[in-house]
Amino acid sequence: MPELRWLLPLAFLVGCANPQSGGGTDLPSPIRIFVEAPSISSTDPAARQPAIRQGHLWSVEESTVDSATLLSQGILFDSAGVLFLPPDAGTYLVEAWEKPVSIQNLPLRQRVSWRSISLDTAQYPINTFGSTSGGAINKVMFSESRNLKLNNSDTGLALADFRSILRISGTPRHSTRIIRGADTMVQAEAFLWSLEGDSLTFRGAMGAPSGNFGWLPTPIPGVRYVLEGWPRTDLAPSTVALRRHAPDLAAAWNNGCTTHIGRLGTFLATLYACETMPESIQKDSASFWVPFDYDP
Repeated sequence: MPELRWLLPLAFLVGCANPQSGGGTDLPSPIRIFVEAPSISSTDPAARQPAIRQGHLWSVEESTVDSATLLSQGILFDSAGVLFLPPDAGTYLVEAWEKPVSIQNLPLRQRVSWRSISLDTAQYPINTFGSTSGGAINKVMFSESRNLKLNNSDTGLALADFRSILRISGTPRHSTRIIRGADTMVQAEAFLWSLEGDSLTFRGAMGAPSGNFGWLPTPIPGVRYVLEGWPRTDLAPSTVALRRHAPDLAAAWNNGCTTHIGRLGTFLATLYACETMPESIQKDSASFWVPFDYDP
């Protein structure tokens, strides 16, 4: 697929600020899109707008002319068929389903050929957004390709109804550090979850930065987040549950260790890990965990 040879390397994560900082944000809001699909009737050439029940996001890494590595960025926030994309710079593959699907696990990383995705970029050009375009609801034409199967265990159910390649320009990623006690934690790998009731929903992998600093995607105000991390890349799971039951985290999130972010910026941001590790996080063999929210 030569049309995709110019795809940018991943630069998709931005950071959070020190909870002691105050006053507003200079970062953009989430980008809102809804799916437009080709007409299914020759007598009615107009595009249709299917009712989307589930969305999933992959960031595109290490792309070549023939293939790319996809990194799972979790289930998309949605509202009445509108999908909320993070406003973080990068190139993404968006998948969408018209009906709720029972996908329990997906590979964290997947090497795919552009041919297997089968997106016709001549007919469905790559949609490009600026990172500040979160105010409007944007129409995005999706291909109805069903050829790419990303999950070997959920036979058939992981085949998305619609797919599209999106590119988001603008804000560079922002560094963060995790402090526990007097120590700065090594972040070789990190997972981000949102906490809803007694369940966790996967919101993305943070990749494998070098050194003691990592990145986070732009948080949505009012959402309760949980970050867990590992000091080496071979310690994190290679597959991830998109949703999981974690009743102990609801109480742990409110145990007084939560970081409340009041401002985002371009400086090195600090999050504070909890000393006590909930059982749900211990099962992942995570080295640290951070409950936090964003309230500008």
